[in-house]
Amino acid sequence: MEAVTEYKMKKGTVLATVNGFVGEEDFYRMHDIIKSTLQPEDSGYSVDSMCIGGYFQKDGISVRTSSESPYDTLSFFYDPRVLSVAASIVIRP
Repeated sequence: MEAVTEYKMKKGTVLATVNGFVGEEDFYRMHDIIKSTLQPEDSGYSVDSMCIGGYFQKDGISVRTSSESPYDTLSFFYDPRVLSVAASIVIRP
């Protein structure tokens, strides 16, 4: 299994799923890893009785995380046409 599965969308953007991170147990770990790696311009998360969800925004990348079910995965959505060289290296080492 690949570490990241990418899905190319119709207008050129990419949805990437990081395999192996699932559910509420991994949510805070994912949040901390992404925050330390991307050093986002904006980030946060919210908790309610049904789920926990987070977001990050940095240099054309919009990262969304969720733990609505034990089968959720870490996914991020980005437009490769607007990425800086530094962000491209983070996504494609």
